[in-house]
Amino acid sequence: MFNADFKTLRELCSSGKSGSFFYYTSDGNFMLKTIRKNEFKLMKSILKKYYNHLTKYNPDSLISRIYGLHKVIFYRKKGKTQKKLYFCIMNNVFNTNNKIDYRYDLKGSTHGRTTTFPANKPKDLTIALKDLDFLNKKEKFKIGGKYKKKLMAIIKKDVEFFSGCGIIDYSMLIGVHERKRPEIEIDRDSPSNQSLSVSELERE
Repeated sequence: MFNADFKTLRELCSSGKSGSFFYYTSDGNFMLKTIRKNEFKLMKSILKKYYNHLTKYNPDSLISRIYGLHKVIFYRKKGKTQKKLYFCIMNNVFNTNNKIDYRYDLKGSTHGRTTTFPANKPKDLTIALKDLDFLNKKEKFKIGGKYKKKLMAIIKKDVEFFSGCGIIDYSMLIGVHERKRPEIEIDRDSPSNQSLSVSELERE
């Protein structure tokens, strides 16, 4: 990156209000995110708590894994002026074989929580929708059985961690993959196909 060689980076995008930029590795496993100085200092101050939370207290945590926290200082020839770049290396939560049709960035707040798209351009589905978009679409995620109970326990621990660190600005990032029924050509006159069930048509 510092040599302006972006061959190993898959894409570059802006995150909107935060002003951060994201660079993805070609295999999609990791991403580089630029951060502000205050974010860098906060992460350094809670680093031990963060590590213990992910390794000891809540190993199934939904909090993103940060693998590196970096500061790079650029000096000019005279050595009088300098520029600092802060960034972290983290996991890409959307690294999956399934296509992410759309995504949500949910904070649990409705104040200014909507995503607007330019009227003269097609919607960029890589940009996350927000809380009001979620409510307007009347979306629901059905999570049943034991997994729901486990998920709620994980989220509760994560919230307690943020609270203990004095952090109130966080959100849940959700990617949605729409399962579509495969198109199967069936010869209705063939005896072998007359007993084909719906479950077989919907099987992936």
